[in-house]
Amino acid sequence: MPAVVMVKTLANLAGVDSRLDLPGSTVNEVLTHLCSHHHSLTDHLLYSNGKLKGHVLLSVGDERVGLDHPIRDEDELRILLATAGGCR
Repeated sequence: MPAVVMVKTLANLAGVDSRLDLPGSTVNEVLTHLCSHHHSLTDHLLYSNGKLKGHVLLSVGDERVGLDHPIRDEDELRILLATAGGCR
C-alpha cells in the first residue's frame, strides 16, 4: 500500500500518526480513503466539490502531483500545507 505522510498539524487534527499506509491506485483514491476514515481532514484538504484546496500541496517523490496522478504500492504521498508571510 502507498504510504501517506502528512504534516503534524493535519495528523494531530485527525488524531493519527503522521505516516499511514492507505490503499489506492491514484492520489484521489488514497485521499478519498483518508478523508472517509478521518472526516476532520476533509474540510482542510478538499472543497465540497471534491477539488483540492489551493493551499494543499501533494507530492510523490520529488514531483508535485494532482489528484489524478497514479500511485504505486511503494510510493510515498506527501501532504503539505502552503504557508505565506515572512519578513518585510
